[in-house]
Parts: sequence; C-alpha cells; structure tokens
Amino acid sequence: MEKYQTITVAGYDASDLQAIAFGALQHLGWTITHASDNTLLAFIPKELNSYDNEIKVQTVNNQLAVTSKMIHGEFFALMERAKNDIAGFLAAFETIKESATTLSRNEWKEKIEQLKVQPIVVAEVKIPQPVQIETAIKLPAARRKIPYGIIAAAIIVLAIVAIAVYLQNHTIRNETRYSTTKDIDESIRESHQRDTVKLEITPPDPYDMQMAKFRQAEDEALAPFLDASLTDEERVDKLKTNSLPAWDKANEALVTMKSYDIPAGKKERIKKLQQYVALRKKQVRVIEKWVLKKDLLTQYQMVELNNKIDSLRRE
Repeated sequence: MEKYQTITVAGYDASDLQAIAFGALQHLGWTITHASDNTLLAFIPKELNSYDNEIKVQTVNNQLAVTSKMIHGEFFALMERAKNDIAGFLAAFETIKESATTLSRNEWKEKIEQLKVQPIVVAEVKIPQPVQIETAIKLPAARRKIPYGIIAAAIIVLAIVAIAVYLQNHTIRNETRYSTTKDIDESIRESHQRDTVKLEITPPDPYDMQMAKFRQAEDEALAPFLDASLTDEERVDKLKTNSLPAWDKANEALVTMKSYDIPAGKKERIKKLQQYVALRKKQVRVIEKWVLKKDLLTQYQMVELNNKIDSLRRE
C-alpha cells in the first residue's frame, strides 16, 4: 500500500526544502538511509509487527512530494498508517521550517552530501527491529509469554511418572510369594535401602506470576489495535472500555512486583514498564482526539508519542 502527497512551499528552493525535510525526518527519529540531488529515503520501524514503512521525500523547485510505502504490501488498519505517516511528517516539516536557522540548514545539507556517496538501500531489505521490551524492559510486537498452563501440565505428568516409578520400586510383584516371616523382613529391609523417589514441586516465583499477569493484561489492552475489522470509532470505543481497564490491571501487577524484595535491575525494569503503561494510556486519549478532529497537530502528537514509546522500548 502506498500514499502520496505534494505541497507547495513558497519562498524556498529545492535545496532548502530538502535540508528542512532532512531535519524533520531526524526530528521524528526516522532512519534516513539515502540521499540524492532531489530525494531522501527513510524507514519507519513499526510498533506492533515486524514490518517497516518506507518514506520518500522529493523536492523540485518549491514543491515537496512525500510518499509513504508499506514495503511488503501488508495491510494494517491502525488509523491508516501510511496516510498518518505523511501527515506526521508534514506536521514536523512545518515545525522545523519555522524554527530552523541558517546554521542548522547548512549542517543538514552537509549530512545530505555525506549520504549521497553511500549506496542505496533496497526498499525490500528489512530494517532490524528495536530490542523488544520483553528483553530490554520486556514488552507488544513478538513477546515471549510464561506458559504456566503448559508448566502445570508438565508438573502433573512428572508427578504421575514419579509415582509410577515409586510404585514399581515398592510394590510386591504378583508372581513373588513370601512363605516365611524372615523372607518378608528381608524384603522390607531391602526396600528401605533403595533410593526413594522424592517428589519436589517448586512453586512458581511470585515475580514471574505477576509478570505473567502483566503480559495477559497487555495482550487485552493491545487487542483493539490488531482487529482490522473495526472502524475508527469502534476501535476508540474498544480502547476506552477494554484497553484502559486492562492497562490499570497491568499497572497493579507492576506495583505488586515492586513491593517484592528483588534485585535493583528488576526494580529499574518495573519502573520503565510503568512509564510504558502511562504512555499507552495517554496514547488512547490522543487517538480518541484524532478520531474526533483529524487535524495535523493531533497527528503530530501521535507520532511524537509513538516515538517516545519506541525510544523506551530501545532502552
């Protein structure tokens, strides 16, 4: 899927427009991979799956053309991503255009010249994904869950096997008959001399149990983003009625984990997860505002918020 939009910017030539576009892409945190005389190419890591969007900015005279392309042609229904990328870029472009100095434009032009000598990055090459929060602070896109149902089933199986072994070692076989008290006493002594099977089941770690609750709540909260059948209005309703309470449950699990006597590293991880939850709840409110107004400023706020979430995931 591909979106395209052209705007005219009075009072600027193609070189200045390209420099300002470079500054806007840099401000958004998008990865700029190539530059030519009138083109900039950048990639945008997606948040909820393994794909990346490609942004191409072309400047001719006083015109700026922006193309957002979903590299593998995939469909993702979250607020028409390609269209939003263009809106977010144009909002950032206006902000940078108003604040950029001659010095900053010259610096961006130098960086563009440096990029021109680098080879072109093929669009189909997948950009490496940021470290999952499941690993760094352990978080949406491809996370690993603690399969307690499977663990419980495995424990039951192990228990049955252990009991079977125990009975096999301690049950008198049918074909064996003891006719004297001496034979029976000797059998009992031999039985006690054998190594007995000890069935020890270690209870789940409380921290891991709460982390599993956090993951479950997170899945519930993110479900509306993954449902392509929802309209914008229906998605906002789901985010408010399902996602916000789920994020509250996720935060409760984090608060419980924080009360445990755990290493400093885990406490720091919990702190980052709480920041992540706060950003996700704010994201719901911003999306609701966008659906109502559909203005560039709110689009820009959405992009800024997504950048903060991505930055937190990369820490």
